[in-house]
Amino acid sequence: MIKVVTLLHRNPALSASEFRDYYETHHRLIGEKYLAPHAARYLRRYPISASSESLPEFDVMMEVWFESEAQVAAAQAGMATDEAQAEIEADEQKLFDRSRSKTFTVLDCESDLTL
Repeated sequence: MIKVVTLLHRNPALSASEFRDYYETHHRLIGEKYLAPHAARYLRRYPISASSESLPEFDVMMEVWFESEAQVAAAQAGMATDEAQAEIEADEQKLFDRSRSKTFTVLDCESDLTL
């Protein structure tokens, strides 16, 4: 499984609850439109508490899981069209501080806790 993770920051004009509401009721649907044919999972993880006094330095951790590099490439190609870019970028301008986004691929190492 290939997991692409993006740390996203909300547009400062939005409260945390406005941000989450807009993402889950509107922007998520745009993501699903372009990811559904290729991705296995599309997750949004919103920090709600932390062990220290402050929350992490992002507003949502987005994860997209793919079965293969070919599916990653197909999703990227689908989102790279002029039509897709115009739709995605216009909505992202409303929702995110795009200058602070960070995207990376992760390797999972899981422990078997059933021992």
